[in-house]
Amino acid sequence: MPRFLIAGLGNMGEKYEKTYHNVGFLAVDHLAQKLSLAQKTLQLPIRWSFRKIVSTIYRSEDLVLAKPSCYMNESGGVVSPLLKHYNVPTDHLIVIHDDSDIILGNFKLKFGGSSGGHRGIESIIETTGTQDFWHLKVGIRPEHDEGTIRLKAERLVLQKISKETEEILKNTIETALETLLSHINSTA
Repeated sequence: MPRFLIAGLGNMGEKYEKTYHNVGFLAVDHLAQKLSLAQKTLQLPIRWSFRKIVSTIYRSEDLVLAKPSCYMNESGGVVSPLLKHYNVPTDHLIVIHDDSDIILGNFKLKFGGSSGGHRGIESIIETTGTQDFWHLKVGIRPEHDEGTIRLKAERLVLQKISKETEEILKNTIETALETLLSHINSTA
């Protein structure tokens, strides 16, 4: 039985590829590559057969990595059934997502708390009935945006990741994942 479910949040479809809102998807793919995990087919219970639950799932003995195949604000409808399917307690759920209040190049790993207005997190809190899970928040706010008229989060998250920030984001995700793996190993 896996000890942790790591869900990377994003939006499905070509329109959302390489946008800041898909940072969670990017992180899950990067982590799977880092751990040399192959993509697995999820055997769904009959009652789920009416919809595709995840577009991508990676699995090891201790971890399930998932990218929900839904829009961000419906994430709980996928994450909650996956927790039940794999019998993972919510305090072993780690959700990786963008955070427009954190400056690009920074991240924060925290346990519990409100959604902070993030609709994917709101959905997970609503469907699981708890705030008691881990958040790995990856900053997407441009540094030059501080002290000026701030771009609204709804517009910022849907912007394409520029070439100039792609490397910063990649390095941030790498460092964030090292912190995450260290946390997971410390709970063994």
